[in-house]
Amino acid sequence: MIEFEITGERANKIRCFEYEVFKKYQEAAKQYLPFIHEHGCELHFELGWSNRLRKEWSPDGLPMKNDYSCCVYCGIERNGEIVRMESNDGEADYYLLDCTWTISQIYRRFGKLRVLLFADIDDDMDTDMKEMLSALQNMTFT
Repeated sequence: MIEFEITGERANKIRCFEYEVFKKYQEAAKQYLPFIHEHGCELHFELGWSNRLRKEWSPDGLPMKNDYSCCVYCGIERNGEIVRMESNDGEADYYLLDCTWTISQIYRRFGKLRVLLFADIDDDMDTDMKEMLSALQNMTFT
């Protein structure tokens, strides 16, 4: 097997893209802050990189190889912990009020590395945030 890594100017362009899109997510999230603060909560945003094949995760970036991904993690926190929503579906005891959005992925197809860059944040983010806010609205805190 031949291992490839994206380096140099291409890697720099991808990393700049990731940070730019992360800033867009942060900016777009500001509209939800008043409602979240009204419930005594905070919005936590984090950029992270992973490679599932190598079982690696980093908040500072990883080599751009096969199975690389960069994601935005978003969670609603109260007292420094992600808010837990009690489950009534029997699948789990609770669900966390958090979500993840993919910014970039690198994968191998027919021996060549492919790069996917996701710049459009509006629909996915809005849907996920509204679902989390709806759950938050229906919760009571002691």
